[in-house]
Amino acid sequence: KNVPLARYDAGGTEITNFCFHATVLATNNCNPEDYSIRTGGSFTQIGGFLVKTAQAFSTSSGKGLGEFHYYDYRMVNNPPPYFPVANSNYLLTSLQSVSSTIE
Repeated sequence: KNVPLARYDAGGTEITNFCFHATVLATNNCNPEDYSIRTGGSFTQIGGFLVKTAQAFSTSSGKGLGEFHYYDYRMVNNPPPYFPVANSNYLLTSLQSVSSTIE
């Protein structure tokens, strides 16, 4: 249900940069552990990002991870096998403009 982003790798080193080339589907939330005390870094996601509850990735003081989401338009007509799809009736709850897309 949750997609947690670990603060440390198996060797105990802090993970500062995440890069996903996938569509993340979380029925609850996706968020970094201890985002408010991380020294910095980034969360770059290419694909899709579907979560029930949006969580913070950074603070106004600059702690945490910068978020960069790039939507993969191939998901519109070619979702992965067994990926849950909806009918054509959607409710737009938020919209964010991005600077680039995948061709």
